[in-house]
Amino acid sequence: MEFTNDLKKKLENAQDKEEAQAIIDETKKGAEAAGIILSDADLDQAAGGIIYDKYLFI
Repeated sequence: MEFTNDLKKKLENAQDKEEAQAIIDETKKGAEAAGIILSDADLDQAAGGIIYDKYLFI
């Protein structure tokens, strides 16, 4: 994913922890504005189904 690679490069080039944290905060703010971050309610609606484990039924 190009977005992930770009973020990784930005973080690798950060001078210190504060700059890296600022990059993460900026990215998170942009993701939230775009609706990418899912709330607990969103995750509850998306999750479901049965966990299948072939060893569970032995």
